[in-house]
Amino acid sequence: MTEQPRRRPGFFGGEARSDSSAAPVSLWRFVGPRYWRVWVLIGWLKLVALLPRRASLAFHRALGRRLGRASASATRLIRKNLATCFPELNDAEREAILDEYLANMGAIVAELAIAWFHPPARLERLFDFAGTEHLSRALEGGRGVILVTGHFTPIELCTLGIKRHAPYFALMYNQRRSRLLSEYQRRCRERYADESFPKRDLRALFRSLKRNAVVWYAADEAHTGKSSAWLPFFGEPALTNTALSRIARISGAAVVPMSYYRKEDGRYLIRFAPALDGFPSGDALADTARVTGLLEASIRECPAQYFWKQRRFRGRRDEHTARSAE
Repeated sequence: MTEQPRRRPGFFGGEARSDSSAAPVSLWRFVGPRYWRVWVLIGWLKLVALLPRRASLAFHRALGRRLGRASASATRLIRKNLATCFPELNDAEREAILDEYLANMGAIVAELAIAWFHPPARLERLFDFAGTEHLSRALEGGRGVILVTGHFTPIELCTLGIKRHAPYFALMYNQRRSRLLSEYQRRCRERYADESFPKRDLRALFRSLKRNAVVWYAADEAHTGKSSAWLPFFGEPALTNTALSRIARISGAAVVPMSYYRKEDGRYLIRFAPALDGFPSGDALADTARVTGLLEASIRECPAQYFWKQRRFRGRRDEHTARSAE
């Protein structure tokens, strides 16, 4: 059996384990006035966690619809992204997606509170799974599994649900502007993840895969780093991260596509597809286009639950051609 590292007590039981790239940070460092707004948010989430789940979701969905249109620039960006990706829909159809999207963005608050402050064992009944045999088969390879997916609104709660089928589960995260919020999020996630590390920490990623970890990997954000390329997203050039192909080649990990949604009955579906055959192929652009196509199919199933505020088409020009910086 693969040896697992010893974990320190989590956030609700003493000093938390640090992530692989940073020393433990005491929350006493964040008592100054500059952090008071974040503490108010954390307090609000704790109060929200006391509400019945369905009532909390309904309230925050209504709040999301009402407040979501307050930012003209944000709604303008979402409309632009929807028009770019769904030109076949008319204005009314895209506006309906926007309205539901705003409600789903409001629901994130309720789901965040549930994921952070409800006992994980109590939440297991919320999830329906499909294709778990594909994940189990991929783990038999012993070189780790990369769950390739995208950013959908129930991301926080569905991340919690995966642990049941992942003997060793690792999360990658983006550092937030607020160090307090980033640290608090990391600590809360340690209730249901065995390890967490920043997205830029590739050494930590490879170490986790060597332990045969299941790693959540969402690379659908606009990327301007070393491994960026202009590749089609819904048929239009978009800034795309091509690093997954190289990571899979170096680690030998299996790449398992995954999708997740909030269902109409209030439950959540987490679905695993078979590990990608012939991946990586040696052509990073072709591999990335293949994965992007799978993401597009997932988005079309439930477009109102995808994160449309991302600037995937930022700075594009007609003369841009697909390029790789590998």
